[in-house]
Amino acid sequence: MEYKKEELLKINIHSLRTIGREIGVRAPTALRKSVLVEEILDIHYGRKKPCQPPKTGRPVGVCVENLNNFKDYIESKQQLLDIDNIIKNAKKKLINEIIAEFQKKLEKI
Repeated sequence: MEYKKEELLKINIHSLRTIGREIGVRAPTALRKSVLVEEILDIHYGRKKPCQPPKTGRPVGVCVENLNNFKDYIESKQQLLDIDNIIKNAKKKLINEIIAEFQKKLEKI
């Protein structure tokens, strides 16, 4: 599975932290979103080695069970964005048609 920076930047910070924990980012909650994305990509592409999770401290509440879930998550978000864009474009087209029809009626007056 390939991670792309653009896809990671679309994800909220909480989900990114979960992904970061899962693949071995050191202290993902202490990082800004852009830095966290870079860390995830560095580990994913082998530019950096993952760190071991701490053995002490509060256990993590939420965990990504499988990184394939991440791919599914990204794909579902992309599908929602695509649907949203289709709806926006349809609304714009409808508004433009209504305006054009209204202008024709005004010209007849």
